[in-house]
Amino acid sequence: MMESSAPASRAAITALTMLSKDTEDTRATLVREGGLRLLIGPVRGGDYETQALAAEALAMLSHHKQFHGDLYQSGCIPTILQLASSHDERVKTSAAKALSHLGTDENIYKMLKQNRQFTKILSIVRSSGPVDSFSAYISLLIK
Repeated sequence: MMESSAPASRAAITALTMLSKDTEDTRATLVREGGLRLLIGPVRGGDYETQALAAEALAMLSHHKQFHGDLYQSGCIPTILQLASSHDERVKTSAAKALSHLGTDENIYKMLKQNRQFTKILSIVRSSGPVDSFSAYISLLIK
């Protein structure tokens, strides 16, 4: 089996990122057809550009509560946690945005709570208002 090159992986991630920004039906199709696994596959060993694109797509999808269960079940949460610790600001920004949305989901909250690095931020996310979620997002960025 031939390994895919970085440009090919980046092109695929770019396409998936564009789909994540499209209509609700397009996003649902992306998730239903296995797009989440495709998003997180190249991220673990990918370059910062590929990671930034994938993190952006994951952040976009995490903004929609109907995908929280899919993100959880497909194993995206550990990848997003990894991305949130990136040295690249674009990657970290998108991952922080995703975590600020995902932290409002009870099952994902429990999973994130096990990661001590995010305990303080989760307490902010769990409060009621959008301003508080934004504060959590900013807190992740300044880490």
